[in-house]
Amino acid sequence: MSGVWRAWLAGMLLAGVRAPAQDTFAARWKALAGQQPEGVKLVIKAPKAEFFLGEVIPLDVEATSTRPWTFRVYGWGQDRTGFMTGVSEFAADPAAFAQDPLQGLPIAVGSGGGRGLGGPAVLTEKPLKAELMLNEWVRFRKPGDYRVYAISTRVSQVEGMGPDNYLQMQTPGKPVELVSNVLTLKIRPAPAAWVRTQIAAARKILDSQAPPTGQTPDERLRAIRVLSSLDSLEAAEELVRRLTARQDMDAYWAGIWVVASPYRKQLLPLMERRLVAADQGISGLYLDILARLSAVVALGGPLPPYSEDAAGRDAWLTASKQFAEVQKRKQDEYAERLFASLPGKQPAARAASLLTLFNSVTRNGPEPPWMPSVVATLAADFRNLDGMTQSSLLEYDRDALNGPALLPVLRDLIAHPPPGPTVPPIQSVALRRLYELSPDEGRKIIVDEIRQPTKRLPFATLAMLPDATLPELNEVLAQRFDARLILRYATGEIVKRVESQYLAQNAEMKRQNLPQACAAPLAFYFLKYDQPFGDGALREDFGRAGAYPACYDIGFQFQDLGRWAYSPALERLAIESLTSPNVAVKRGAAEVLGKYGTAAAEKPLWDTMEYFHSWWKGREDGLKEQSGDGSAQFERVLRTALARADAWVLEEPELNRLLALCSTGDCRGEVAGWISAAKAPLTITIFPQSGGFGYRVGQYGPDGEDWLRRKLAQYPAGTAFRVARYDAGTPEMKAAWERAEAAVRTSGQNLAQ
Repeated sequence: MSGVWRAWLAGMLLAGVRAPAQDTFAARWKALAGQQPEGVKLVIKAPKAEFFLGEVIPLDVEATSTRPWTFRVYGWGQDRTGFMTGVSEFAADPAAFAQDPLQGLPIAVGSGGGRGLGGPAVLTEKPLKAELMLNEWVRFRKPGDYRVYAISTRVSQVEGMGPDNYLQMQTPGKPVELVSNVLTLKIRPAPAAWVRTQIAAARKILDSQAPPTGQTPDERLRAIRVLSSLDSLEAAEELVRRLTARQDMDAYWAGIWVVASPYRKQLLPLMERRLVAADQGISGLYLDILARLSAVVALGGPLPPYSEDAAGRDAWLTASKQFAEVQKRKQDEYAERLFASLPGKQPAARAASLLTLFNSVTRNGPEPPWMPSVVATLAADFRNLDGMTQSSLLEYDRDALNGPALLPVLRDLIAHPPPGPTVPPIQSVALRRLYELSPDEGRKIIVDEIRQPTKRLPFATLAMLPDATLPELNEVLAQRFDARLILRYATGEIVKRVESQYLAQNAEMKRQNLPQACAAPLAFYFLKYDQPFGDGALREDFGRAGAYPACYDIGFQFQDLGRWAYSPALERLAIESLTSPNVAVKRGAAEVLGKYGTAAAEKPLWDTMEYFHSWWKGREDGLKEQSGDGSAQFERVLRTALARADAWVLEEPELNRLLALCSTGDCRGEVAGWISAAKAPLTITIFPQSGGFGYRVGQYGPDGEDWLRRKLAQYPAGTAFRVARYDAGTPEMKAAWERAEAAVRTSGQNLAQ
């Protein structure tokens, strides 16, 4: 130990750790300080030495090192309810009246409000600073004089770091346990008037709109911290008031400190009354916090401290298992109590509570007997939910929220959408669901909207009908001159009329000296019904490279189009374009051929990949992802078009051929991953997605069941497949497994176990 360090240690001992030999607090501090490496220091500072009981105690934490490029720290500068700070533990004395408020508590209630994990940082003589609130680590239970110090295990000693070897920071290094100086704090009794003032100020901030003009989330967090620190039942009850139907950050922060409150027994009946109150909407977070709080009270307090010895570890595991069982039982009991209270709740509160019950069951196992009633009532109360929630339920809960009872809701949403934007537009989501449940009714709305647009439905919704064309709409489409709808539904009967309109439009833009619009997507329509005209229009686009938008890039033009925009004439032109001197032109052509091309496109794509490889051979260092000509992006599109094409499959031998043609490390890495996925037996994975299940097979997918059957048929007969069963699964997942296995058998392939 250096002389400087000994002097600092002696000063700290004299300042606050004068104690007899039996002072275990000072003895532990002295032992930790004596083991600390030279040249590194942890310091904590408080703005003052006296605080009221329950007053927020902010601390500044600073770490420094006088040994350059020696000590590295991870995860510095986060509050405790988020994840971590530079501090790992606080020791306090007298310990009997200074407890860790979160020790042994199940506080993992959500995102918690942390600041994000800090990356690695090298300690220097310039202090690495963090701010924290001591109250989150130590709760003083009575007035008196206290001593505290901090311990950090976030620091490592790493050999070989330096300005020229910065990557060495990623190596594990040797763990270092730092101990701070000792603070002496005087905790005084809190005057009742001061406590009331603190509660009123916090309430004013939290009762305002979140966040109002000029107010930041940090101010709201500080208000929660004030309430959580005060030794007051009234303050604890204010925290319960923050548990509303909204699962916002106020509720997450408050929920942690409700479970950690010293007034748990008094808060439990309050939360139980609010559970069934007419005006109280119940969120999933509220139900979770109530169950956790009830379990802690029922079991008499937090879990015992975890111990590394066998007996202590077994005791902790037993208590932890018991807590989980009690919490689950309480959660089920409160869900039933909430269900029974629904008839007496006000409409908005009932809708929020129904949503919580609906989600708790659909995500967590067997269906209780009251679930059908919840679904039916949720449909009736659907419009009392906010727009984004309505849209999310319609988009992602097709199986659970379905049936004729939903039809009136869907009709009303299409006719009278809620205010405010949703992504995707809620009218569009509702119309898609209506089309699933009542195809004729949905079809009529779509056709009427094409005839006379009033709902501003997105093109993707209008384009979803299965019809290749709608001849009865030819006249309307010609009059509206909507390029995408013409491409989607018009027949060749009006092609000459559309061509005349197209030429007239271009002439007018030229007369006004305006940029000419892209020929596509009308060029794709022309190619289907008047190939020479379409060929000329698209070639004109190819010749305007550099113009905005990217007229020359048919991959870009196809982004919101589908297979119905593809044609044999377009395929021929795309194959020819693979030899274009313009990289962007051939990149777009390759992208479209991979997604929509026939098997005839495979050989031209191989030829292009081989030419690309030979062209760059020996000059690969010039291929950068951000290079100006886009050659690296072209290689990426080429390998994807070949290896993940819709119309053919590449097995392991062909993928090895593709690997040999890679010119960049990115290409080799991605193709190597595909080779791994293509090894026999090929794995079919299944996962839930909107409207059912998605499938992957080898390097292909994800897509639906019809796609899976078609893709299986492209492999040589007798290819071996296995269906992955990573999940014990719901009945729906089990049925999806069985359908996938049946698809393998009926396609003439072998099913491996």
